[in-house]
Amino acid sequence: MIPFPISEDSPVEHGGPLPAEADCVIIGGGVIGICTALYLAKAGLRPVVLEKGRVAGEQSSRNWGWIRQQGRDPAELPIMIEANRLWRELEPELGEDIGLRQSGLLYLADTDKDLAYFEEFMTLAREHGLDTELLGREGVSRLLPGVKNRWLGGMHTASDMKAEPLLAVPALARLAVRAGAVIVENCAVRRLDMAGGKVAGVFTEQGRIAAPNVVLAGGAWSSLFLAAHGVRIPQLSVRASVAATESCGMRTPWAAPWIRPARSAAAPMGATLWLLPTSTNASSAPMPSGTCENSSRKLSQTRPPTASSPHPPQDTPTRGRRPAAGGPTRSRLSSGCASSTRARPQKRWARSPGNLRRIILALARSASHRPGPE
Repeated sequence: MIPFPISEDSPVEHGGPLPAEADCVIIGGGVIGICTALYLAKAGLRPVVLEKGRVAGEQSSRNWGWIRQQGRDPAELPIMIEANRLWRELEPELGEDIGLRQSGLLYLADTDKDLAYFEEFMTLAREHGLDTELLGREGVSRLLPGVKNRWLGGMHTASDMKAEPLLAVPALARLAVRAGAVIVENCAVRRLDMAGGKVAGVFTEQGRIAAPNVVLAGGAWSSLFLAAHGVRIPQLSVRASVAATESCGMRTPWAAPWIRPARSAAAPMGATLWLLPTSTNASSAPMPSGTCENSSRKLSQTRPPTASSPHPPQDTPTRGRRPAAGGPTRSRLSSGCASSTRARPQKRWARSPGNLRRIILALARSASHRPGPE
């Protein structure tokens, strides 16, 4: 297995020192914590990010890099439209290549249920002025010339983007520092400092820092941290694997779109295979139009968090569909981690919204009666 580029063996870029006080302490140096610090600093406040390892050393450098509007829940879509705008706004401020590309996103339909889901989302897309379009067989064939599989149809959003996470988050951290934020790596937060029933700061490995506000952005570690203060949050860890492959040789009329089979209408949280044409080298130049440099498979299954494994390893692929024509011939497995109150179940017994809600509620009830951390 290829090791991740960002780990605890990486050099410390943000070494402190730890300030005595801050307007806001942010626990966790992932994309959420770093962006929180960036915008607080832009607002004139003094944020401090405390990261136990390295910035983007965990999930924030191991995700899929999607800036995806298509297929979102109604509550998520306005947030993603704004995120799409903000990424475009941030790119020139960063001053370095983060792999941001408007590559578009294509969902493919194998069944009538897939098409029904597409039609349902199209109503939401129109309400928000999204550039999503519904495709028939011929429309898919035009986007995927030479592919033998004859899908029933597809859904395409040209404005969807991607970025390379292991480049983007460290670049955002450097931008936050230039804006006035302080980031301290190798500095785990142990507990909140409470005074008179209010947050007064935090205790860290390097000492105490006073702050009237604390933002917990610890990802998979958040429930474990809060358990020390008697707070339980429903949190589900997700195991997922990704394979980086050599060139699939597929030609398209547009530059490196993402392709994934549709979620069925009965299982909007379940995806079995994603094809992601991306660059083999994250730091390489953008791909020429019409060339698919490689394809990646994303296969996911769920596993509830445990006290012994709050941040489980993720290197086990699950069953997926066969790639399109010209698919991979040799792959290298790497792994990633996600933690969310919403999951992408792989097993059939979990592939309905009702079952998923029951699983999450059961975890929440179970957590509220357990004396130890999740």
